[in-house]
Amino acid sequence: MELPGGEASWAEFEAIIDHHKNGGEWYLLKDVGIFADRYGWQDLLRSDDKKVFGRRVRLLCRYYGSREYALHRRQQLDDALLHPRPAHHQLVWIFKAWEHGGCDDHTRFEGIALPPDHPFWSAFLPPNDWHCGCSVRSAWSRSSIVRAGGDPDKQLPPDWNAQASPSGLPVGIAPGFMGRDYPDLRAYFEWSVLNGWPD
Repeated sequence: MELPGGEASWAEFEAIIDHHKNGGEWYLLKDVGIFADRYGWQDLLRSDDKKVFGRRVRLLCRYYGSREYALHRRQQLDDALLHPRPAHHQLVWIFKAWEHGGCDDHTRFEGIALPPDHPFWSAFLPPNDWHCGCSVRSAWSRSSIVRAGGDPDKQLPPDWNAQASPSGLPVGIAPGFMGRDYPDLRAYFEWSVLNGWPD
């Protein structure tokens, strides 16, 4: 996707989002507004409408922060695999569905506890969609699974990996989110522009 101001404008935009990712919304909107005027992004971000502009910028900033957190969390999960545990402790990962809705295809996996090498995680390691807020927790025993909000007796649905048409991916996984894939902010921005912002 060709952007007003070229690739240099994107680099500057992402730097603004990164700078303000931990707060300071007023300064975030101010800096993005100045940026939009300088590079001609007014139509893309709808800077003429204060409400729509603010929502679009917040969505982008939220996605950036969520992606950064999720990648860090995945690294923590991987690091835990390297730590020796007593033989009677079997590491499992627990799927936690997002409590705030929007992940209807994932609620059936809520609380399922599976070993990290289970094929399920090769497909459904969260997030699985652009606005998916599902997550993974780890545990090493039946009691810790329960404490972490999991259900040690819950089984995977037989059709957990049934494919959706026309993507060919398992139901509940958007293109670009299979397994450990996690599109970057540029991909989210372009997806939002092409598919219609959730204004």
